[in-house]
Amino acid sequence: MQTMDDVKKSTVKIVGDGQFCGTGFFYKRGYCITCHHVIWTLDKIQVEHENQTYDAEWSQDYSSMDFDIAVLKINGLDLPPLRCAKETTPSLPVSAWGYTSASVGKFQVGKVFSGELETTKTWYTSESAQTNLQNPWNLRPAIKVEAYQLSSKTAGPGLSGAPIFEPNRGKIVG
Repeated sequence: MQTMDDVKKSTVKIVGDGQFCGTGFFYKRGYCITCHHVIWTLDKIQVEHENQTYDAEWSQDYSSMDFDIAVLKINGLDLPPLRCAKETTPSLPVSAWGYTSASVGKFQVGKVFSGELETTKTWYTSESAQTNLQNPWNLRPAIKVEAYQLSSKTAGPGLSGAPIFEPNRGKIVG
């Protein structure tokens, strides 16, 4: 069964132009997943793991801007993929491993954020927007998806894209 140590080993920082942007995790050999809103303003996408930086390629075939999902192919970094649950339910005690804008300077190796999934689904929405950049990922469509939200007092900006781990089953649920 997967443990939080496994989650830590397969989680990366998403960076662009030398700046921290969010969190991602490996779900398949050579591929990591994050939220599309983490990368849409970047000219060049990179991930950082154990103080090493790796170039990332946005995979249009596997990503879904409309559902705020970005899949990145990472060259030169082969982390074990995390096992994901096919379904989730509300009120689960969960933990996230990742980085927030407030913690990234203090906890370079990441931090555990504990909480639970809300009891009802909520709508995640965002307005459409564009940048002056010309990469295929430099578009943010209007998004309206229903999802369970993580309730945590310590989570914040930058945790977007982090694996949400449900320890009872040892799987990623979001």
